[in-house]
Order: sequence, then C-alpha cells, then structure tokens
Amino acid sequence: MMSYADLEREIDRGTRPELLRGWVLTVLDDIAEGRRPLLAVRHPLGFTCLPIERAGPDGICVHAWPADPPTVRPTTSAMHSHSWDLLSHVLYGRVPGGCCNCGRRCCPG
Repeated sequence: MMSYADLEREIDRGTRPELLRGWVLTVLDDIAEGRRPLLAVRHPLGFTCLPIERAGPDGICVHAWPADPPTVRPTTSAMHSHSWDLLSHVLYGRVPGGCCNCGRRCCPG
C-alpha cells in the first residue's frame, strides 16, 4: 500500500501517470473484490469520494466524477476551498476551468 508520503514523493518526481493510475486501479480492484473495506461518501459538489487511506493528518482520497456531472447548486457558496494543504493529481480526464493560478506545484508553468 502506498502511503500519502509515498504518493506525494512520486507526484513530485513526475512519476509517469500510467504508474499512478495502475496503483489506483489495483486499490479499486481490491475494494471491488472485497479485499479492502471502504465507505464511499457522496460529496455535495457531485462527485464520489473514496477515502483510501487516513493516517494522522494525511489522507488519500480518490474523487470519481460522473462522465456528465449534474449541475450542482452549492449549499453555501460557488467557491470551494479546504483548510488544509491539498495535493491533487488528475488520473483521467481534465479539470474544467483549468488551473487555480495559485503558483503551487499543482499548477503548470
């Protein structure tokens, strides 16, 4: 099992996306086959959150968006943020709206 620190290091190194996808597919196969228990959470923004690992303050979640996400009316605001550092890596598809322009490693250029 890859830890958060392992995953962060691999993303920072620029590990080939297919290797990260392979790791995620192995984990998802374990969940589907009942080898790994998991309680999925439906997020108010329309995706399903699969909490893969939680160790202290760090965690790994896979967010699965439907192919045609429904229009979601936010319950509080159109802006969404977290009160913790968030490392994100797109395994398949793209993030609509592009970069957050925050200047961190998640943003190209």
